[in-house]
Amino acid sequence: MLLEEAKSVLNKLHLSARKKFGQNFMVNEEVLHAAAEAVEVRSGEPLLEIGPGLGFLTRLLAKKTDRLIAIEKDRAFAAHLAKTFSGQPVKIIEADILKVDIGSLFAGDAGGESSSARSSNEVTNEHGRVPQAAGPAPWGRSNSYPELSKYFQYLKLSKKIEAKGVLKEIKSLETQVFDSLAANSDEKTLLLCSKNISYLYKLFDLTLTPEEFDAYKSSTKDFGITELTGFLNKKIMDLQKYYERTIFLEPGYEAIVQKSEEFYTLTYQRDIHFVKEALKKMEESGEQKAVLISGGYHTPNLKASFTKWMSLW
Repeated sequence: MLLEEAKSVLNKLHLSARKKFGQNFMVNEEVLHAAAEAVEVRSGEPLLEIGPGLGFLTRLLAKKTDRLIAIEKDRAFAAHLAKTFSGQPVKIIEADILKVDIGSLFAGDAGGESSSARSSNEVTNEHGRVPQAAGPAPWGRSNSYPELSKYFQYLKLSKKIEAKGVLKEIKSLETQVFDSLAANSDEKTLLLCSKNISYLYKLFDLTLTPEEFDAYKSSTKDFGITELTGFLNKKIMDLQKYYERTIFLEPGYEAIVQKSEEFYTLTYQRDIHFVKEALKKMEESGEQKAVLISGGYHTPNLKASFTKWMSLW
């Protein structure tokens, strides 16, 4: 069973899947065999495997070609693979595929040696060769794989995307589109109702993010739950139908809204206090580094607060 083999190898190496590398190990033999069978090997061309991990697919691919290149970013796994495939037509390269010169990779190895000229096995990494163990292999030209090169270029460019900025642009675009589609004041008010109802759901579930809570406060400043229900009920009366959807505010709703808002306000105040006290303690003890583990609503507050107070510290 590959699952047991995977556990055994990881225990032996004192390793586990590392989230930052996106490591997941395929242990379904049927899927692995199907993947290997789907690979079409043309005469004279090498096979390239990215992220071989524990090498389960690698050993199936090695049977289909005499020139297999496996690029593994994790140093420990690269060393394990090198030993595992020593003497086989497999070249293990310890590197980040996005930092590999694909042209050089397919044009030939770093030393320019041919498969037959190399007498020893070795792992190639970004800094040179580490004499451990891996098979030799020369390979073809990068212009033979234009789509692969395009994909790697796409991955490199995608890493430069500032996700938070993109999400902000999307939100801004959505707002502009909806505003442009609202033909009159009633439709614009309905959009505001939709937005505020969404905020209220999250407010009562205590799932608003700090940014959303700020937006909620701004949006409901002059159009709170009372104004919202009043407007919707008026529209129902104007339409003279949908009376079953009339909204009634239950007694004590104001207190519920206030209590929910106090939760967010208090949480923010606690975060600010925590940051000040943490930095004060670090200064008193002479500590230059510290590790903070947080989650949920606190995380963005703490991150922003530390950034602000560290610049003033």
